[in-house]
Order: sequence, then structure tokens, then C-alpha cells
Amino acid sequence: MDIPKILVDQIKDGQVVLFLGAGASRGASHPEKKKPPTGQELSGLIAEKFLGTSYLGRPLSQVAELAISETDLFTVQNFIAEIFDLFYPADFHKLIPKFLWASIATTNFDLIVERAYNEVQDKLQGPVVFKKNGERIEEKLKSANSVIYLKLHGCITDINDVNVPLILTPDQYVTHRKGRSRLFERLQSLAYEPLAKVFHIMLRYG
Repeated sequence: MDIPKILVDQIKDGQVVLFLGAGASRGASHPEKKKPPTGQELSGLIAEKFLGTSYLGRPLSQVAELAISETDLFTVQNFIAEIFDLFYPADFHKLIPKFLWASIATTNFDLIVERAYNEVQDKLQGPVVFKKNGERIEEKLKSANSVIYLKLHGCITDINDVNVPLILTPDQYVTHRKGRSRLFERLQSLAYEPLAKVFHIMLRYG
């Protein structure tokens, strides 16, 4: 990935918002050497667990909704959490804590970034996670080296709130965005900050 010099300088100065897309989890370690599932692969796992093989190949949103109707929201989300909870940061993920960021945002609901910060001793900041509306930013950002970490699609540590379910697919923004609207608004405001640039990473590994 070729990064323009001006962006490199802004990263060094802590003026960049790091935005991590789905590809950023690629290459994460797993006790059974598995890879983080893609959306379609997750659909297959949910189908096999709750619906049967006849539902393989269907869209994730459809399979998830059917699985929830057969069981309940928390059962399905707990199953998803169990899958993603087994992934840990690779060496390249551990580079993230060694830079200063204006903020961090992600559409992933795994714990790879949090674990990277926990494992790196010489980190420059400490992430303060925000998953939904109602969390008081000012109270949580007490440390001078804190950095806001927005989990736009939710997090596997918060799967029992019926008002803020995990966002699994783009078409769920309409129904699932409400409970985390302030996170999206904060990201939007950061994009307009004169000193902050949004650096969107969709890493491709493996």
C-alpha cells in the first residue's frame, strides 16, 4: 500500500482518523488457524447452526433474520460472538498502537484492535470504546492519552441490548442505526475537522 507523504506526515502528527473496514481483520490469529469469516461465510455458519444446509448460499441478512425467528436475537448474536471471540491480533495489527490517532473507527465487531492495544507495551494511546448512544464521552476520556474508538456496527461484548443489535449487512443500517446514531454523527464531524484526515484501511492479507 503506497501512502502519500503528506498523509504519512499527518499520521506522525496524530491528525488522522483510522477507519478500519472488514478487510482489516484478515490475517488475525486463531487457535485452529481459521480465517475471520466473510459475510457469506458467516451466513453459511449461521445456516448450518440454526436452519439446515438447504439455506446455504442465501444472503446473510435473510439467514440471520430467519435464525432469529427460529430462536431469538440473543442466541444468534451469542453464536456470532463465540465465532469472533477466538480471533487475536497478528503482528501487523500490533503496529496500530504504535501510532498516534485523532480517533479510530471500525465496522468490525471483533476485539482484535482492543487486544492489540492490551498486548503492546509501548503503545502511545489507550482506546476508549464507544458502541452505542448514551455513553458519556467526556467521563470516559479521562486520560490524556485516550483515543476515541467508535465501533459503528456494535461489538461482541455488547450483544444483549435488543435496541442496539449488531449490524451484519448494509441493508440493516435503516433499522439498526438508531441506537448508535451519535457514533455516526461523531465520525461525520471528524471528517470535517480541518486537521483530521480519515485514513480508510481495507487490508488484504492471506
